[in-house]
Amino acid sequence: MGFPSERQLPSAQPPRRVGGSLAVVAALLVLTGCVAAPDGTENRSLPPGDDPTAFEPAVYDPPSPAPTLDGLVDSAGRRFSLDDLRGRVVLVSFGYTHCPDVCPTTLAVAREVLRARPDAARVVFVTVDPERDTADALAGYLRYFEAPIVGLTGDPATVEAVARAWGVTVVFGERDAVGNYPVIHSAGTYVVDGDGRLRLLYPYGTPADVLVAAVDRLTAEP
Repeated sequence: MGFPSERQLPSAQPPRRVGGSLAVVAALLVLTGCVAAPDGTENRSLPPGDDPTAFEPAVYDPPSPAPTLDGLVDSAGRRFSLDDLRGRVVLVSFGYTHCPDVCPTTLAVAREVLRARPDAARVVFVTVDPERDTADALAGYLRYFEAPIVGLTGDPATVEAVARAWGVTVVFGERDAVGNYPVIHSAGTYVVDGDGRLRLLYPYGTPADVLVAAVDRLTAEP
């Protein structure tokens, strides 16, 4: 299976390929958050413009088993495993419920993928901010998207280990007088095939039709 204009990643285990390459992290996992940058501008990730190559995925070649999500619980407090979603293409993203723009945009796009391919695709959203994102908080947040998105949380050590395994960068800002704090995190959508293998990494801002096409290609594989 080939993806047009694909960018091949080195042949190694997924966490090392993504997490170990600063170039890949910078290009595909845009560090994003809504905090003031030193120059006073807002440090947030915006979708690329009209560049037709902006949404090319990084391709894991050869495919390898996706990093584990074991140890996390869903918004109902149940233990979760990616193995539970075998047979379907899974879109995985990381973020937090206090994120004002990037995370809800990513989930809104994922919702459209679910609506277009309800039988073939599943969506998993992993918090990087477990202190605030309890199972109940995730349940309330995801209700707004009116789609069967799986939200995952856990104890801080487990969440940190999972994020590291997937190559996700997370930086917590300083708390203000009332205890609020920003979180800078890398943004992108991982695509796991029906056999549980990590196949693609799409940059933030990738539209739903591009992701639907990826789901179709992976679903059609023998």
